[in-house]
Amino acid sequence: MDREKLKDRNYTADDYVIDDSLEKGLSKKRRCTDVFWLLLFTGFIGLMVFMTGYGIVVGNPAKLMVPVVLGNKLCGFSEGLENYQYFYNPNIAAALSDPTNLFMYGVCAKSCPKNQKSELVCAPTSYYPEETCGNFARYESNSIARYCIPKEIPQTQKL
Repeated sequence: MDREKLKDRNYTADDYVIDDSLEKGLSKKRRCTDVFWLLLFTGFIGLMVFMTGYGIVVGNPAKLMVPVVLGNKLCGFSEGLENYQYFYNPNIAAALSDPTNLFMYGVCAKSCPKNQKSELVCAPTSYYPEETCGNFARYESNSIARYCIPKEIPQTQKL
């Protein structure tokens, strides 16, 4: 079609030819042309359901949300960390200054501190070699999905 005709506001499209088979509506002689893709899609969905079931039965879905500390160790799962289920970050300011290193400053702890005077027992890492976290600043925190989330960032650690 000539595009110049479409630019004319008075064009009525009288010269446009409609296919005779579509003049009375949709054709009654229709068929599916995408059977191969339908079978492929159905197979894909079936495979996804199988893989999900297999992962739940054979794997350990709980490891998907587990905190990871320096050395790629999983809190609560790695050898020596079975009793240290929670991720505690004693140096929030350093962790937030470069979020790509957030987990470098963290440790696996037995529990999240409820206040600044709570006992904090954590597993040693190569960054924090102490067995007890006696020197760490404590902050009031809540445990959310095994992460100790501060209720507010302490004044000494604000950026």
